[in-house]
Amino acid sequence: MQNKNGIASFFNQMPRMLLPTMTPHEVTAEILRERLKIETSVFDRLFEEYDRERRKLKIDKSKLYPKCYPVKTKGKNTWLLFMQKSPGEPKYRDSCDAVACAVVYYYGAKGLKAIRYNKEGKFMEVFNGHFFVRYNERMKLGLVHMVDMIKAFFNNSGYLQIQRRQEGDKECSVSVCKDGIALGNFYYNPDWLVHKTFISRDLKRYHQDVQENGVLAKMQLRLLKAQLAGSQNTKFDYETLKQIVGDGALSIEDFKDDPDLLMVLKEQLHLV
Repeated sequence: MQNKNGIASFFNQMPRMLLPTMTPHEVTAEILRERLKIETSVFDRLFEEYDRERRKLKIDKSKLYPKCYPVKTKGKNTWLLFMQKSPGEPKYRDSCDAVACAVVYYYGAKGLKAIRYNKEGKFMEVFNGHFFVRYNERMKLGLVHMVDMIKAFFNNSGYLQIQRRQEGDKECSVSVCKDGIALGNFYYNPDWLVHKTFISRDLKRYHQDVQENGVLAKMQLRLLKAQLAGSQNTKFDYETLKQIVGDGALSIEDFKDDPDLLMVLKEQLHLV
């Protein structure tokens, strides 16, 4: 007969539905547990399915072609698995050139939460319902259902270049994505980055933001320098940078004192 500790251990290992009553630690533990199962049992199959579909439909090899695959786990949690051509690869050849991310969503005490694990930073990225409402509004998508807003964001702008900033006693984030920037705060124990809101790359608003505080320009320069200094895990999103420079948020003058950055602009962006 199992003792009480054995029974407790057994139930702790069982798949569990994410619930509003769970603590952040419990939510984190359950997501990590399910994510591991998805990585080992689902991703390979979906990469093959994604590759077959691209070939069957003869998708342009230069196109990202984002796809979303809903998955229901034994714990009755709903995951959305997003796949596309890696932005760092000029052309798609096979499934090795595809990238994926896994997002789970549920309704917490304060409404909807969508969460994914940031493997590089080893923290959870948390997106509240408000974030997706703002994305829907500012991109003028006209979507009604929250799940459609989640899919739209991750299909179009799910890959974020995250930059930490210290504001007083708070550690904040400014994250560049294809359609604009996400603003958030870091929390610890457990390690969560909560993306609070979204600001679109609307030209007037975009210039106003950069003019007032220079956040994007400074952040993007730091990201480039960090990569040139030897960040090995992430391919820099040159397309995003090209759009930023093209929008006028940065100019060649911002790089004139750094020959390495000028070299990147010349070789990767063909702007000088």
